[in-house]
Amino acid sequence: MSHLVEISTAAEEQIEFHKVREILAEYARGNAGRVACMALHPMAAIEDIQFRMDQVFEYSEISALSNRPFLSVYEDFSETLDHLLVDGYVLPQEDIHEIGRQMEQVQLIHMFFSKPDHRRAYPAIAEWTERASDPTKMLKAIRTILDEKGDVRPDASPELLSISRAKDAEAAKLNREFVRLISRYKGEGYLTDTVESIRSGRRVLCVHAEFKRKIKGIIHDESTTGRTAFIEPELIVEINNNIIEFEAEFKKEVFRLLKELCARLRPHKEEIEDINRLIHHWDLIQCLSMLGMSYRGERPKLEASARLHLVHARHPLLYLKNKERKKTVVPFDLILDPPNRLLILSGPNAGGKSILMKATGLIQVMAQCGMLIPVDGSTVIGVVKKICVDIGDQQSIEEDLSTYSSRLKNMKDTLKTADESTMILVDEFGSGTDPKIGGAIAEAILDVLVKRKAYGVLTTHYPNIKMYAHNTKGVVNGAMLFDREKILPTYKLKIGKPGSSFAFEIAERTGLPQEVIKYAKDKAGSQTIELEDLIHDLDDKTLKLSTEISKLQNKQRELDALIGNYDQLRLDLEIKRKKFKIDQKKASLNEVSHYSQEMNKLIKELKKEKDVEQAKTKIQELKKKQSEVSEEIQEIAEELVENVDFKRDFLEGDHVKLRSTQQYGVVERITKNRAVVLIGELQMTMPLTELMPANAPVKINTQKSLTKDVADYTKFVNELDIRGMLPEEASHYVDRFIDAAFMSNETIIRIVHGKGTGTLRQLVARRMKKYPFKEVSHPEQKQGGDGVTIGHL
Repeated sequence: MSHLVEISTAAEEQIEFHKVREILAEYARGNAGRVACMALHPMAAIEDIQFRMDQVFEYSEISALSNRPFLSVYEDFSETLDHLLVDGYVLPQEDIHEIGRQMEQVQLIHMFFSKPDHRRAYPAIAEWTERASDPTKMLKAIRTILDEKGDVRPDASPELLSISRAKDAEAAKLNREFVRLISRYKGEGYLTDTVESIRSGRRVLCVHAEFKRKIKGIIHDESTTGRTAFIEPELIVEINNNIIEFEAEFKKEVFRLLKELCARLRPHKEEIEDINRLIHHWDLIQCLSMLGMSYRGERPKLEASARLHLVHARHPLLYLKNKERKKTVVPFDLILDPPNRLLILSGPNAGGKSILMKATGLIQVMAQCGMLIPVDGSTVIGVVKKICVDIGDQQSIEEDLSTYSSRLKNMKDTLKTADESTMILVDEFGSGTDPKIGGAIAEAILDVLVKRKAYGVLTTHYPNIKMYAHNTKGVVNGAMLFDREKILPTYKLKIGKPGSSFAFEIAERTGLPQEVIKYAKDKAGSQTIELEDLIHDLDDKTLKLSTEISKLQNKQRELDALIGNYDQLRLDLEIKRKKFKIDQKKASLNEVSHYSQEMNKLIKELKKEKDVEQAKTKIQELKKKQSEVSEEIQEIAEELVENVDFKRDFLEGDHVKLRSTQQYGVVERITKNRAVVLIGELQMTMPLTELMPANAPVKINTQKSLTKDVADYTKFVNELDIRGMLPEEASHYVDRFIDAAFMSNETIIRIVHGKGTGTLRQLVARRMKKYPFKEVSHPEQKQGGDGVTIGHL
């Protein structure tokens, strides 16, 4: 068993954890789950807490799936299972049926986690599930004898099937005889309105008492009034006897089958116990998950050492209560950054101090039970090993202790063991006696707690405690804010300053006479009034300052947005200007492309003449003009890629430029201060300082330019393979290949078309006849034979 947090039952009740247990138990599907919920206790080992919390979180995600395994209502058979070890012992039929039902549920769970994706997505629950083996074989043995409803199958054995059929035949015979007798005696007026009944397991007729001698048979019983006799007719006595005998044989055979089944299950007792434990555990996890979802619980980050870091926290019980009433709960942030460990909370009565303190303790206990908690996901829960709580009236008549004496006794016990892993929760710290003396004792106790490095929240009204918190490292003041205009609490926490009790303001609102309030102010003294006024003034100034800071932050955000918009507009304008230049140059390039039509004419003329030199000269002129325009476009495009002067962090997928080589690339990944950049097909690792931001390169479409028509001629390959092509497709490629051949300096070409049916060979022959080849032939058999055609230019 894992080590548990030290917390008393009284402390749990003071923070109302017992109410959480009760709500939790209502979600249970079986008694074992309810017992587990009521026995829930906070754990002290961070590994155990994390493991259970992960399971609860994963279950909440699984519950949203349509194919999730569903836990139905179950019964606990653990006590009966112990008898299975006794050789020859036969478990009750209903217990065997329950074992089968739980095996079916575990089988569904195993089927769910048989998918690798589910095991990867929900590792914590998958790990626990593996503690119970797959029950398929055992379940098959049970279902051979018992059906899904727990009834014995008539065909569980050949003997049972024979008995069942014989019994059914006798029952049918009995029914026919009974129908006949009822028709006869009812017509004679012997029977009552209720014509038949069951007595001692046998069907009998309901006969008027005055006619009971008219019917031969056995009188089994009479009604309490004596007006009705229950008679088994003589004609069906033997049939009833036969049915009873068959039923006895049926039970005997069922007992034999169940005995054999128990003998088969006996070696697997531990496996059955594992299945039972898995169902109980699954029930607990689903309870924790469903409760967590009811208040939108989150999985916080856990730390091994104590810490107070609650973000957007809400009291879970208050949240559920207000949820029914459709009211909202004011969340609070309780963040004590080191070295602060203790919060001294002050403010008006009914302002929410006690609720906040209880919520802090309750959330801590729930989290260490592995539950999801009503906080923001950024919350950090530091694990504590002892929780001391002192809330409410601790008066004890049995021990002859006053409230104050009882509280001092609690503090004495707390001081004995308080350390850096202890959470302290004290309400109205120091109250219950003379304020001056009580405040001094409270301050002394607080000083010890500070030296012991304990964590916690203490509420108070005493000025000396507030002052101690102000002057002592590790202790911080906190206040529950109050609306002075409406004289109402806001239930908002403000850490860093003490709160006022607002006693005089509340007294005025409640309608106390002015002379009473004036007398009280005079009695309190000017210093007390001035201190209260000072606190109020600080509250007002803090509120005004916070408002002004918020306004300035909003203005700064607006200014940053305007600057960003201006930079973006300037960048967009520069990009548009560059793109306009590119469009102009593209237009010039398109004009040059029109000359490709002239080139096509020249190529056709080559089919008839061999004036290649003149065509080549013309091509070179066109290529030179196109190259000049293309270079101008590329220069403008590179200027466009350059980023306008602004800096930003690099992200994966960003386009960048290298400062040293002026090359462009894309960031693949970033590790600390270095980046892996993809430049073409080359990966390079370099410091981030070597990179400059750049826009994505502008795509220049030159597919229709002359370059595509003629550039390939200078890199001509003298062999073309058209095997596998359709005739239309092959014809296109052959013509382009031959045109390129005549434009190049090659003297021989090879067209590989294969032998096949000869269709492609004939096509090549026809196309080549249209060109002025010196000779067309086929190579030797070793070099391809009829599957290759050679042309000499």
